[in-house]
Amino acid sequence: NKAVVQALGFEGRQDVSVHPFTISFSSADVRITSRFRQDEWYQGLAGTVHETGHAIYESNLNADAASINSALSMGVHESQSLFWERHVGLSQPFWKCWGAKVRELMGVSASDEEIYRAVNHVNQGFIRVEADELTYPLHVILRTTLERDIV
Repeated sequence: NKAVVQALGFEGRQDVSVHPFTISFSSADVRITSRFRQDEWYQGLAGTVHETGHAIYESNLNADAASINSALSMGVHESQSLFWERHVGLSQPFWKCWGAKVRELMGVSASDEEIYRAVNHVNQGFIRVEADELTYPLHVILRTTLERDIV
């Protein structure tokens, strides 16, 4: 994961936690965490790429205290992390670049194309951060609707 994060352009601190998150003390001190499972390798990598998106966004904010140099909104923040996770991390060029490393380190016997197809598989699920490209937005729509109705 560290090699992927660095290749995407983030040089900050990386740790492991139960739930992945990004924290920023300043644009010069941004840290990410990732979660991993023994029985499955992809969610840890996808979560790390997602948190890298948050970290890249935070790292590129100016260091002064002016409000224009702070994160615009959680929506913009999430759009940046989802761009990296979904548009970069699920792309064929990503898997052409990292497929060999996944085979080497994780014992995966699939080709780059087979890995690409597997990580882009559509499958129902209850956990948003493990949702596929089709159902992830549906999780967000449902959550937004419920939150709006509660407030």
